Amino acid sequence: MFSNSIVRLFPILLISFSLSDVYASKKILNFNAEPYSVEVGSSLASADQVSVELNYLENEVKIIAIRNNPCPEGMFCAAVVAPYIKTLKIHKVETDSCGIKNITAKEDQRPADGLLTLVKMQDGTEDSCQYFRAPDYKFQMIEKFYDRINGQNVTNKATFFLKAVNPSIDSSEFSLSEVLQIDGFGIEIPQGSGGLKISQDEVSIFIPMTLNCGPGMMCPAYMPHPVSVRLPIVSRTRNACNETIEAFVVTQMPEGQITERLTIVDSSLSICENYLRNLATVTYVSEVKYMGHRTSRKMMVLGFNPAR
Repeated sequence: MFSNSIVRLFPILLISFSLSDVYASKKILNFNAEPYSVEVGSSLASADQVSVELNYLENEVKIIAIRNNPCPEGMFCAAVVAPYIKTLKIHKVETDSCGIKNITAKEDQRPADGLLTLVKMQDGTEDSCQYFRAPDYKFQMIEKFYDRINGQNVTNKATFFLKAVNPSIDSSEFSLSEVLQIDGFGIEIPQGSGGLKISQDEVSIFIPMTLNCGPGMMCPAYMPHPVSVRLPIVSRTRNACNETIEAFVVTQMPEGQITERLTIVDSSLSICENYLRNLATVTYVSEVKYMGHRTSRKMMVLGFNPAR
């Protein structure tokens, strides 16, 4: 797909797999993109930072670019420029004998006087070959449209080198230690440090609890159960600054139901300035409906990931 000057010690054989086989790995990979050759007319020409999300779960490639705003001297310009975000469906995956996946994704809006956006990228996170020097995995975005004013077809290209941010991370773990908000727990409060674990398919939290019982107070003689929840992920939404993960489950009972929801805002992979890249906020909400009565609890805590 791309010209590459890498000298491999093994011959290359391209093998095509069905998409269902490839996506069975259920991975979401993130890459930082370093510019190699960007044409002036490209949508990525004015980008300060570019990241690429390869989502095998949703069969998508997402490009997120933080764009600068050149402002001539003496002019008033907007202080913030909206990021460029483009999500494309994957149409083809080819895996060579080294395990490098050559991926093609595209979106064609030309029938509506829009762009044809074509992405070709290399996923080298499972590259098993040996090299004389480290390989350069590439990302290329090609944009084509018809210029009606000048009556000609226009093509703009942007080529980047990819650096995997989390090539082998199947889960992320955070230490939960600071309570931002708590409602509906009565005199029960968190004690010590809890834990948050985010995998590809589910989210789990564990928060030890104790009684807020000061000197001279009459408190019940029991130890509260910890908040221990494991919920399936129902949605993941990512922008340039963070990823929002929603996990949700409803448990039916003979006389009612229990609804539990976890919302995590994870800034670990942020490419925005002034963002701490090892923090996450976790909001846990539970609601019990039983025999016509309704009770709810809510807790928001701050998570820290020392590995990021």
